[in-house]
Amino acid sequence: MCIWGAKGPLLEPIMLKQIFFPLLALMLSFQCHAEYEEINWDTLVPEKARVILKQTKPRIVDHTGSKASQELSPGYSMFEESLAGKRVRLPGFVVPLEGDNKKIYSFFLVPYFGACIHVPPPPPNQLVHVTTEQGVDFVDINTPIWVEGTMKLESTKHALGYAGYALSLEQHRVYEGY
Repeated sequence: MCIWGAKGPLLEPIMLKQIFFPLLALMLSFQCHAEYEEINWDTLVPEKARVILKQTKPRIVDHTGSKASQELSPGYSMFEESLAGKRVRLPGFVVPLEGDNKKIYSFFLVPYFGACIHVPPPPPNQLVHVTTEQGVDFVDINTPIWVEGTMKLESTKHALGYAGYALSLEQHRVYEGY
């Protein structure tokens, strides 16, 4: 079968198999990867908060867990509202919250290894509460991963920290190249 134009065949069957179908597959693969906007941890801090943080005296990290050590600049309690409802891809480390020996159903995604294990935890605009009904195979907390899913502005309080963002996990994979 040929695809015909006004002056004869436009594409011979062999051209369909060798050019058209691979090109179509390539275009579809780009579309799948374009579904998620790749963001980084700075994206989670709105510009208004950056201005406040630049004007604020840096806090001294106190690992005693005292209430004073956990007081934050108002800039850390501001969230990037434009991320609500967006499908995003974000790298980070896993701090398991709920699960069993095989699956994790809820975890904090944090920007650096060891966050939330030590006191104080990262600020709320640097913690993402990730949930999945299917669960993910247990992830080594030393290994960074990419998470992909829909971002929400949603508060989660837990003994390990307070997250200002939530993400419904759709996909995840190991982050390579760090």
